[in-house]
Amino acid sequence: MTPEELSQLLQNLFQNNTQVIAEATATLKQYFKQVEALENLLLIMSQNPDQQLRQISCVYLRKIVCKLWPNLTKDQHNTTKNLLLERFKVEPVTLVKKNIAEVIGSLGKILIPNKEWTELFQFIFMSTQSEQLADKELAMILLSVIIEYFTHDEVEQYYGQLNPIIEGYLQSDVPSLKTLSIETVNKLTTTPKAIKTLKKYNNLIPLVLNALDLNNEDLIHKVFEVLNEFMEIKKVLGPHLPMIIEKAILISENKDYGVNLREVTILLLELTAEKYANVLIKKHGLTFIEKIVEVGFNIASEDPELYDENDERPPDMAVQMLYAYACNVPNEKIYPIFKKHLHKFGTSANEHERAGATYILGFICDSDACLDLIRDDVQPLTNFIVDRMQDDSYAVREAAGEAVGRFSEHVVPDFLEMHKKVLPCLLRVVKDLAVSKRDMTIQKALFALNEFVKDLEYDIKLYLGDIILLLQGYISQQSFSRDVRYWALFALASTIGVAQKKIIPFQQDLLKALHDIIMTEKSGSENQNVKGQALMCVGKLASSCGKENFPQEAISVFTEFAMSCLSSETSNKLELRETAFTYFSDLSVLIKEEIKPIVDQVLTQILKTCTQELEFKKVEEKGDEAKQKFSLDSDSEDQALMGIDVDVNQLDEKTAAVNALGIICLHSPESVEPRMQEIVNALEGLQFHFHENVKFHVSLAYMQIALGLMKKEGVINADDKFEWKKGTPAESPLPPKTTQYLNEIVIPYYFKLLEEEEDKTVIERVLENMREMNEDMGPAPFANFMDKLVQQLILFLDKKAFCQTKLKTGEEEEDLEDVEDGEEDGSDEEEDEEDDIDHDEIIFGNVSDIIYTLSRALGNSFAPYFNLIAPHLVVYTADNHPKSDRVMAMGCISEVFASCESIIPTYFADFLQLLEKSSGTNDSKFNRNVAYSIGVLAQHAQVLFQPHVASAVTLLGKLHQNSSEPEAQDNIVAASCRIVQYQYMPLPAADRPAEYQVMIDSVFQKIPFSGDETENETVLKFAFILYEADKETCVKYMEQIARTCVKVIADEKTADMMEPKFKKEVGQFINSAVVSHAAATLQELEGQMNQYEKEEMQKYLAK
Repeated sequence: MTPEELSQLLQNLFQNNTQVIAEATATLKQYFKQVEALENLLLIMSQNPDQQLRQISCVYLRKIVCKLWPNLTKDQHNTTKNLLLERFKVEPVTLVKKNIAEVIGSLGKILIPNKEWTELFQFIFMSTQSEQLADKELAMILLSVIIEYFTHDEVEQYYGQLNPIIEGYLQSDVPSLKTLSIETVNKLTTTPKAIKTLKKYNNLIPLVLNALDLNNEDLIHKVFEVLNEFMEIKKVLGPHLPMIIEKAILISENKDYGVNLREVTILLLELTAEKYANVLIKKHGLTFIEKIVEVGFNIASEDPELYDENDERPPDMAVQMLYAYACNVPNEKIYPIFKKHLHKFGTSANEHERAGATYILGFICDSDACLDLIRDDVQPLTNFIVDRMQDDSYAVREAAGEAVGRFSEHVVPDFLEMHKKVLPCLLRVVKDLAVSKRDMTIQKALFALNEFVKDLEYDIKLYLGDIILLLQGYISQQSFSRDVRYWALFALASTIGVAQKKIIPFQQDLLKALHDIIMTEKSGSENQNVKGQALMCVGKLASSCGKENFPQEAISVFTEFAMSCLSSETSNKLELRETAFTYFSDLSVLIKEEIKPIVDQVLTQILKTCTQELEFKKVEEKGDEAKQKFSLDSDSEDQALMGIDVDVNQLDEKTAAVNALGIICLHSPESVEPRMQEIVNALEGLQFHFHENVKFHVSLAYMQIALGLMKKEGVINADDKFEWKKGTPAESPLPPKTTQYLNEIVIPYYFKLLEEEEDKTVIERVLENMREMNEDMGPAPFANFMDKLVQQLILFLDKKAFCQTKLKTGEEEEDLEDVEDGEEDGSDEEEDEEDDIDHDEIIFGNVSDIIYTLSRALGNSFAPYFNLIAPHLVVYTADNHPKSDRVMAMGCISEVFASCESIIPTYFADFLQLLEKSSGTNDSKFNRNVAYSIGVLAQHAQVLFQPHVASAVTLLGKLHQNSSEPEAQDNIVAASCRIVQYQYMPLPAADRPAEYQVMIDSVFQKIPFSGDETENETVLKFAFILYEADKETCVKYMEQIARTCVKVIADEKTADMMEPKFKKEVGQFINSAVVSHAAATLQELEGQMNQYEKEEMQKYLAK
């Protein structure tokens, strides 16, 4: 092939004809295996007048020169090297000149290590010494390209001589030399052991930053990308951090720069929080932190309409960056800075500043950020959010809606208790948005409503009518987008689930609306999502209303549609199958074993999804269109595999299938029994699935199956409870099949996850399962695993569990280090060790729950295990731990004392000292726990507590005075009640102190409790005893006692917190005592009851 013929083939690559391009590419692929191809490409590069052909010849030269080099003679070697270097010197087009330099660099990669191209360095050194600027530029163009191909040995050998030249050029007045030197240093950072080079020549980074042309965005972007890559290396960047931050701030807040450039500098500021926060504070105080936070607020306050909605926008980047500071700077230092700027920006006349501040507040409210201090300020911050929800600006109201969603997820129960302030405003926002054309704003508001509603529990009755009416308006209007209707249905499903029986008055209207969506919705794949979500709402509605209230004909109609979803062949069949699985799980809750006629068909589809392999697809750097067009990018021909993706819809379908398996096995165990082995096998295949959502639901399904087995074996009573007895496992054995299933499958799997799973959401679910097993199954489930369980709990308390360290048993941290030749990552950089304990509130809460539920199940037989746990638990009561940790630790210890009295003498003195130390605060949560603990000691350590009664009574009075929250006040009164019952009543009447009668008056005047409803049980149990011991005194308070008795049985919220056994005792007391002394009060209360409440009263009054 002649050079002219090759040129024509190369020209064909630029034709707008896919067939021509494909044929040329196929021919070239074979031709480029020949030495002649190399010779002809060199001729085109050096002689062809067409710039485009010269450029493309360089692209292919770079690809083939190293492969064909061994096939050339020595003379050809010399000719090739000389031709490349000479053409590089005379090439008139800078872009092509750089392409030639790329070829030289690629060839130099194999020649330089063997010292076979010394002329290259001679040229660079001679040209940099020239008096002519053009020669210097030529040398730096070549060096800036080829330096990335240097091995460490070449850097060692040559860079020492080059560095003075580069440093000089970085300080030059000639812009081109500055730019080329920056590019050279940038490429130098990609060479092997670049860390060592940058440490040795530590002036390079400040010189580069000072030399940057702030009008050259591409170069700035490259420099900061490199700096981001080196953020881990503290000895490289640490000394220059102030200069780097100043430059990053300057660029980040300049709206004239492109989004891509600002993104990389904002990321650097974010990484600074993660890697250098404590170092910055130690060396510079809060100066830089304050400056960065202020810049973050400024950027977050930019008008989002300036940017494409589909792209990542600087305001969003800034919020993420600020979140990093909230997480990594100690709360007591960062929160006051945020608080100052929240007030400044949140009350600004600029709507975008108000919106930005509101968004930021929502982001920093989780447990990794500023949750503890936000809880302390929950009232003023709630007022702030409520004001923003009533703002004249849509942007601000949208931000407030999102903040409500985040607060309702994280600041619980504190924020939810403010529902009377928040929810009416949120409902008005959602209602007003019905006429808005801002689709995303409506979606976010509906999301916020969903987040708030799903945790509202019993108080939803205050707003249920308004919520249902509002959501019906959204779901019924086809003029709203699919996504708006989807989120409205999503919020409706949450509302129905929370409302439970309270949804019955709305059942008919909802059924009609949901039926209309399913039966009359337009066809088309995008509308199928709305149909599927409507079906999910129907399932929730059925399980909430109950079989006796839900019409059979509705079950038939919707079940038929659900069955059709299982076999759907539409483009979104996976979403429809997912919603169908959820529907059938809700149906099993409703009709229990009556699901049997269809269960086999449903299980077949569920198991098919569980066992089906997910379809993976390769993710490539370029799209399909790019493959059909030639690019001068030298890497474009071979598409680089970037990763492997999985269809999220398949993943969601599999998760829904596993979830449905667990629920159906729990509620319909007889129906699924013939296929139980298939179910167990399917779940076993998913035990260590790559995705955390699947493992999460597998672990939950295992526990649900165990409870279903117990139900099938007849040990679950009419109240859906297993009546176990506190004590040893032998006293409350589980059925043999359940025990075998737990011992061989469930518990070994749980321990395997605890030992090897790094995703904390999965670990949290496993720990919650273990807690529920203690509560539901009593002392038996972990009988053969107690030593191992205690060992694992201690690992969590010491923050040495795998999910906390990523270290398996026997590994050390240094085993995971990957630092070559002793190169540090800056680990010896001084850190501020005293700040910010690694705080994982959810996991610690789960662990403390397991500890005290074990004590409730095992009683005094838990003592030896608690003695092992106690040293690791008590450290959480120290002042250097977050307040939430201290509250949970104290509460856990108190609960253990209440269930395992034999251990109290060992810890009594120290615990009493801790209570006294913790009582000097106005914090209601602390005071509540202190009071409860005092009551526990008064009841369960009667002799030991006697000398401390007087001081305890005084302390309770102080706590009541310093506590504003009703929950704390109720706990304090209940603790007084325990002192009266267990310390004063056992004394002869003549020996009781004067405050005995005063305290009785105080206790009964405060009931019924509405802050901590569980303490109503404490006072009523005291009333039962007082009635037997001193009827005359008790009768004086019978009206208050009557109201409390009725509340415990008929009030839905309070009744749900009481065991059926206790409610039966209350019913007996009403019959034997209250009827005789407070009949009028009972009659008055009955007149205020709805039908459900009357039925509950009759149920427990029946003799």
